[in-house]
Amino acid sequence: MLPQPALLRFQREIYHKSPSASWPVPDLMSWVLDARNLDAAWDRVQSNDGSKTPGLDGATAAGIRPRVQAWLGQLNADLRRGAYRPTRPRWVDVPKEPGSAKTRRLGILTIRDRVVHAAVKQVLEPILEPVFSPDSYGFRPGRSVPGALDQVTRQLAGDGAGSLPFQYAWRTDVRNCFDTIDHDVLFQRLGRCTSDEKALQLIRCLAQAGGECRGWLWFRRWVGLVQGSALSPLLCNFYLDPLDQALAELGRRTGGGVRAFRYADDLLVVARNRFLAHRAQVCARRKLGGLRQELSVSKSSLQRVTEGFEWLGVRIVPRPNRWTGRLEFAYVVPDPKVLRMLQRIDEMTVPPSARLDAGVFDLGRWLASLNEQLRDWWQAYLYADNAEDVFRALDQRAHDRVGELLHHVTGKRRGVLIREHSARLPRGFTSWEAGGVKLTVLSSLAPRRPRCLVGRPAWM
Repeated sequence: MLPQPALLRFQREIYHKSPSASWPVPDLMSWVLDARNLDAAWDRVQSNDGSKTPGLDGATAAGIRPRVQAWLGQLNADLRRGAYRPTRPRWVDVPKEPGSAKTRRLGILTIRDRVVHAAVKQVLEPILEPVFSPDSYGFRPGRSVPGALDQVTRQLAGDGAGSLPFQYAWRTDVRNCFDTIDHDVLFQRLGRCTSDEKALQLIRCLAQAGGECRGWLWFRRWVGLVQGSALSPLLCNFYLDPLDQALAELGRRTGGGVRAFRYADDLLVVARNRFLAHRAQVCARRKLGGLRQELSVSKSSLQRVTEGFEWLGVRIVPRPNRWTGRLEFAYVVPDPKVLRMLQRIDEMTVPPSARLDAGVFDLGRWLASLNEQLRDWWQAYLYADNAEDVFRALDQRAHDRVGELLHHVTGKRRGVLIREHSARLPRGFTSWEAGGVKLTVLSSLAPRRPRCLVGRPAWM
């Protein structure tokens, strides 16, 4: 039995046995310890590209794989008797954008902790996911950046019969969202979902291992979730769900005059007029204040929708429909974003340094990593109006840089490289190949637009 179908059946079982009407769920730990769950968590971790990156203990998935059943058995036993203790993450600061001085702090967990984070996430997801707002899109099954943008452009256009339903757009984000999630607030809300103290204590230990203690001796509290964990995005969505519900209630009270969309910590509110936009701002600040968080002032902006505005890395703009002439909305990838993507390709194709012997440089693994980044961009921006031009620019830069890297690593002339490393792709495209891996050419991927870009999890 393949792990993925087994996981879907396991999550479907949890979904049917724990509807929100029967909260708090009494027994969560038995599901966490279920062999199907731990096996699926291990499969998720070991198949991830990051499985080759060790945490503080130096262990990798490859070193554990030959003895994985005994290893999982020991982990199960430690969790069952309460002897499991998570390890502090290995912290790494990475630029938020290529070339940017601002950094994001990522935590690299041990393989053991990654499996536990994934196991807890797989159990909590079918319990929490059904109660989340339909206008929350980040890090949820069946949802994505294209789905969020599709819903926004549809809502802005309305039914196309009259004037635009929304005149103003307010975009902002939660300042240092993951780093400021308050554990007391989080676990007060989690306590309403489950009465299993062992499970709550396990989740608290995982959160504290990646958080920090703030305050004074007589007033101390834990805050923060580690970025880089499979569990953190789910807990973040759960933590910010009251914000979604408050803005949805404001929309109902104003007769649909306000609509809010959230992707992780990025918030977009569209309003019928400026007054309602300001009401939404006040509502969001008040609700986040109760969650001990605040909005980012520097990233907040209020604009008329007819002037266009940026959200999730694209610029949403009005345009006349080519057939009816009525105003509708679409989005384009702005030039600064394209330049940052090109810069990211340059960073990922830097030749190995003198400290890394070119003879042991794994071209196949490196190409697979580059392909993953290219396909992430393809998935995110496939439906942009200028997607064809953007993908053509990315393909050209990736092809040139990979050719230069192959020449640097192998020392062979271009003609030899073409004979030995050229590969044919569908639709008449050619690319580079090394280590059995072909460089993805985004322009060669046939676009397929599903009827609906927002779906439900397979287990619902």
